[in-house]
Amino acid sequence: MYRILIALLFGCAVLTALVLYRPLTLPEINLTGWFSSEPQSAQLVLFTGDVMLARAVERWVVRDETHHVFDGVMPLLDLYQQTVINFEAAIPERHQPTPDFGMRFSVTPTMLSQLQPHVDVASLSNNHSYDFGINGYQHTQAALEMYDVAPVGHPEIVTPAYVLGTEPSVALLALNQLGTPLPSEELVTVVEEATANADIVVAYVHWGNEYTTDVTSAQVALATQLSAL
Repeated sequence: MYRILIALLFGCAVLTALVLYRPLTLPEINLTGWFSSEPQSAQLVLFTGDVMLARAVERWVVRDETHHVFDGVMPLLDLYQQTVINFEAAIPERHQPTPDFGMRFSVTPTMLSQLQPHVDVASLSNNHSYDFGINGYQHTQAALEMYDVAPVGHPEIVTPAYVLGTEPSVALLALNQLGTPLPSEELVTVVEEATANADIVVAYVHWGNEYTTDVTSAQVALATQLSAL
């Protein structure tokens, strides 16, 4: 059985920022090794960082609807059959455009068209999916589903893993460590269930301190614990 893989999420909207503020030079992608030497037949999963569609991103799209937030990385996204994002915001029933430097990220449902056709799964295990409370969280889930994006995870509790329909199969365990303790017993149970239902278990964790690349002791402890399960 494969060991658990740890997918790091950075504390800023990496993809969005790159697309908005400077041209993105695509890296040379080597698909040999763990994935496949024949990418045309491979089942590939791309795990991204935070994606935030509020603040200036919304104004930029509204100003010119020909823009797409992923314009600069479409060739990269085209290489993958499944894409997972961390949806760093909420979709409340009554949208409230987020001002610059505002910290309650409100996204209008129409902005979700920006996730099509590439994004398949959106993690809500982060510190902004509860910006408008439980009602906003539930409305976010429903809105994502309407745009054929599977919402997974919760900002405060450990939820069962989501299994992607790939070969080999991948169980996605979405976790939030920002301001939320992660009970060891629950983690063990969820990992055991995921291991029994998938070939690979990926821990997709929202953690760390914003605006720094320093690794905290809490991150090290959680990564060590997950790797040992």
